[in-house]
Amino acid sequence: MDKFSAAIKYEVQDLIDAQNLFSERYFNGYKMFRTGLMVLVAVFMVCSLIELMSRSMEKSAAFYVIINICIGVLATVAFYFSTMLVVYTNIPQKQKRAFEQIKDYEDEITFTIEGEELNIRTNVMYGSIEFANLFKWLENDKTIIVMQREDIMNFFPKAKITPEFLGALHAALARNKIPKADFKNS
Repeated sequence: MDKFSAAIKYEVQDLIDAQNLFSERYFNGYKMFRTGLMVLVAVFMVCSLIELMSRSMEKSAAFYVIINICIGVLATVAFYFSTMLVVYTNIPQKQKRAFEQIKDYEDEITFTIEGEELNIRTNVMYGSIEFANLFKWLENDKTIIVMQREDIMNFFPKAKITPEFLGALHAALARNKIPKADFKNS
C-alpha cells in the first residue's frame, strides 16, 4: 500500500489564502449583486438622460436628474469598495489574529494518505478521516481544501506539498467521488 506524506508548517499567508478560497463562493454572490446594481444604475442614468432630453430643458428637472445620477454612481462605488474592503482587509486581519491565537499552527502538521484515509498528526493529537466521508473539496493555484462538513476543513498550501502527494490526494478524491465545490451551489 502506497503512503504519501506531507509535513506542513503553516504561515499566516497560507491561512489567508485558504480562507480567501473558502470565502470566494460567498463573494461571488456579492459580485453578482454588485454587477446587477451597476447595471441598474446605468439603466437609471440612461432613463434619466432620456427624460431630461424629452423635457424642455427646465433648470429644476436637469438639477434633479444630475443629483439622481450622482447618488446612483456614489452608491455603486460605495458598495463596490465596501465588498473589496472585506476581501482585502477584514479577512487577512481576522486570519492573522486566528494564527496568533491558535497554538496548533506553531507546530508542524503531518498529513499522510494511506489507502482510503487521510491521517493527521500533530504534537498533541492524531486523527484519521476516511475519504468517503468527505463533503466537498476546493482548489485554486495556491491551495487545496478538503471539507469534512460545510464548516470544517483541512487545507494544503500547494507550495508546501509534493506533486506526488497532490496527485495521490486528487486520485483519492476522484476514487471516492467527492464532489468539487462549484461556486454556484456550494
